[in-house]
Amino acid sequence: MKKKLLFTIGLACILSINATTQTFPNAGFENWEVVGVTVEDPVGWSSANEWESFGLPQLIFKSTDAHTGGFALHAISDTATIPPPFGNGVLDTVGGILLVGPLNFDYPGIPYTDRPTDMKAWVKGTVANGDACLIMAELSKWDTNTNSRQEVGSAIYAMTSSVGNYSEITAPFDYSLPDTPDTLTLAILAGNAGPGGTVMPGNEFFVDDISLSVPVGVNEIDNGNSINTYPNPFENSATLTFENSRNITHTLTLFDTQGRIMRTIIGIHSDRVEIERQNLTGGMYFFQLSTDKRVVALGKLIIK
Repeated sequence: MKKKLLFTIGLACILSINATTQTFPNAGFENWEVVGVTVEDPVGWSSANEWESFGLPQLIFKSTDAHTGGFALHAISDTATIPPPFGNGVLDTVGGILLVGPLNFDYPGIPYTDRPTDMKAWVKGTVANGDACLIMAELSKWDTNTNSRQEVGSAIYAMTSSVGNYSEITAPFDYSLPDTPDTLTLAILAGNAGPGGTVMPGNEFFVDDISLSVPVGVNEIDNGNSINTYPNPFENSATLTFENSRNITHTLTLFDTQGRIMRTIIGIHSDRVEIERQNLTGGMYFFQLSTDKRVVALGKLIIK
């Protein structure tokens, strides 16, 4: 924790790496509207509450038990008879699902063009034995060559045991493509309704104040040097070049977006250093080039 804190302060205050916490409309669940006969959904979000008139049970609720403000989301799982065409008319266990944007399974999500480093939220609740409550975010783009939607990156949080008081969670985004997304889909689930998952009755998931952390700039500190990294993004390796006419020894440190040191290369005497992918996963990383007296450069790398 101390390393992470020092990393964040050092980058933000000394080396001018900036990140801003951005929210999308009604991320605090303060505004609600009637969508069925009597039931409500948060404005800008959607759930099966819209189909109340078809006999579906209410699984998404407005709660005054909030982290901040007046309201929060309360999603549950329960056992109910699901009528056709949504079910087989038999008793089944279903979990509440809330989606950002309209309830449109052909074009889900909302327009979004940032590449956040992580997703944050304040959560608490009760998790049934063997189940989980989830928050799942996916960034995607439309590929005109294949006429299909491609995932750019995703972040997943799973609460697998009960949490009594509101706690802040952070889920990092894992990027599979270096491209700019055009759509964000975000789902909150009171039950593990994903592949291979089983929804149990008794889940209660309280969620409030969701946000996405987006880098807003990286200022490279070169003290008169010219810093170049190529290629960037890269798949297997990248080369960082800089001025080192006096053959000064440098150290390169690579951090992930959570401030954890992923690699350290010491004893660099030339004017270039090769950065190998090796066991690094795709996504965004920050590098720091330094001597024993000062930081020479700071920048970012993206691995495909």
